[in-house]
Amino acid sequence: MAVIIDVPAFRESLPAAVAAAAERLLTEDAVAGLEEVGGGARAVVTDGGDRFEPWVGVIDRVFTGDCDCPADPGADGLCAHAVAVALAAFDDGVKFAAAGVPHGDEEYDDETGEDDGAAAEIRRAAEGLDPRELTELVIGQALRDPGFAARLLELRDA
Repeated sequence: MAVIIDVPAFRESLPAAVAAAAERLLTEDAVAGLEEVGGGARAVVTDGGDRFEPWVGVIDRVFTGDCDCPADPGADGLCAHAVAVALAAFDDGVKFAAAGVPHGDEEYDDETGEDDGAAAEIRRAAEGLDPRELTELVIGQALRDPGFAARLLELRDA
């Protein structure tokens, strides 16, 4: 089931600094590769030479975001990068599901190993890296994403 989002109310609910930063990103054409994923939308956002991949969507009836930037987005996860993606998605007519899953996490099942084409493509890319390249990639992601780092350390200690 799709949801209708009141875009003017969303804009009004944003902190002024977040709204201004998101508008700057849109004006600078810093949002690229917008796509519908996991019942929401994600894109690549380039900000000051750094690249982030925020996702926005509806989780537990709340419009929320998930971004790999170091900003503290608050409880809703809506940093300027995520807001820029949301605004781009609204302008593009993206249909949001009533129950989204950040970054399409539902596409891969850790227990069964079943995945769709996107996860399979990522798996092939990871398997094509040598151990040093893969280690550097994991370290970089862990430094940017505390949740990923926690999961990595959890797996190490298991």
